[in-house]
Amino acid sequence: ETLAIRWQQAYGAETREDLQKLYRDWAPEYEAHVYDAVGFFAQRVAAELMAQHQPDKSAPILDVGAGSGRGGVDL
Repeated sequence: ETLAIRWQQAYGAETREDLQKLYRDWAPEYEAHVYDAVGFFAQRVAAELMAQHQPDKSAPILDVGAGSGRGGVDL
């Protein structure tokens, strides 16, 4: 399905179960839709900001975001 349809489904969801089913069904296409098609880049900006303010590059980082985990790669 297209990204526009998935967004309509997400914003039209009425229950938690609706959202769980949507994201379970969307999982195989999610990264291509959100990162590649939309050009999502917030995780890269966050990583660059952390690099500027954390001198110890071996310090542990807790990634508490929700999603595919792709942001952890940049962190």
